[in-house]
Amino acid sequence: MRKNIVPAVPKPLPPFGTRQLREVLGMFPPIDRERLTEHQQENVKAQEENVKQKFLDDELSEDDLVVISTDRAIDGIYSPPCFPNFCPTLTTRNFYLFVMSVSDILNEVPDKDRSFFRFLRPTERLALQGLPPSAALHMPSNVVAVKGAGNAFPPPLIMAVMHPMIDALQQSSFDLGSWPHAPTPGSAGLPIYDRIERLCMAPLPKKAKAKAKAKAKPKAKAKPKAAVHQKPASSSSSHVLNSKPAACKRMRVKVEVSFENSDSDE
Repeated sequence: MRKNIVPAVPKPLPPFGTRQLREVLGMFPPIDRERLTEHQQENVKAQEENVKQKFLDDELSEDDLVVISTDRAIDGIYSPPCFPNFCPTLTTRNFYLFVMSVSDILNEVPDKDRSFFRFLRPTERLALQGLPPSAALHMPSNVVAVKGAGNAFPPPLIMAVMHPMIDALQQSSFDLGSWPHAPTPGSAGLPIYDRIERLCMAPLPKKAKAKAKAKAKPKAKAKPKAAVHQKPASSSSSHVLNSKPAACKRMRVKVEVSFENSDSDE
């Protein structure tokens, strides 16, 4: 597939440019540390110490922003990294992505005076995916917006990949109106379509033939198991097993009688 199809696919557009994390984030007020759970507070404190150590190791500067996950402990099985100046992959589950400023951590600025000390907002998540932040206003809740941003496919990436493909189809003799029907045998098809057709119609290798034959072969019927003699159920167990049908029967009779009485009254 890679040798036959990929060479015929046009290359995507070059990068449109880059944006810094600060350009996407809004100036929202910081949150109170006491509003976090005890587990989250411990993780934030551990990440702050981690940021200080990274600054001493020249891995961070005072102008940097870091994004952490407050629901992951540093010493846990899945140790969360500290993301400097970029956001990790957005998913439908990472609700607890937290933004902090390195300069505020180093200078031990109080939480209420920090420039960044809060969770990522749904509008910011959509903006990071290349979607308009105002789309969050048309969603029923913040949870839906977060999940939508995690499930979204970045529109700039879609444009970069699909634009050359659409342009190649437009310049070819391929009729998009006839898709997905195959072109007639005598017409000039698109090279990539011809390659796909030849690949699908190519004879199977010997190993593949053997596997297909083994799958098509009907399985032998299993021999019936010998009858196992069971002890007769006791009177108490039989009463329990038969109580439900008996109760249902009594209820059905009761309902029928009530309907008969109502008809006679009328």
